[in-house]
Amino acid sequence: MVTSTYCEGKEKPDIIHFVPESQVVEIILCGSGKAVIDWGDGKKSKKRLSSTSITFRHSTGAYNRLITITGKNLTHIRFLNWKESERE
Repeated sequence: MVTSTYCEGKEKPDIIHFVPESQVVEIILCGSGKAVIDWGDGKKSKKRLSSTSITFRHSTGAYNRLITITGKNLTHIRFLNWKESERE
């Protein structure tokens, strides 16, 4: 469950912030260009997007970290998060 999300006040934001309620987070993105995810624990993930779903997974090791997604032309975003004990 995502506890909060907010964008930079744009219809199609370049930056999305959210705070998950769990340590393990999965983000699925589609679009074009590059996306960067700052996991809020000093680590970042970067991938080139496409019309096919691209999945980012990360264990932050702590609850309620601010996660920031930066990217232009995001057409789809999905957040999944769960407790470490629920992860397969």
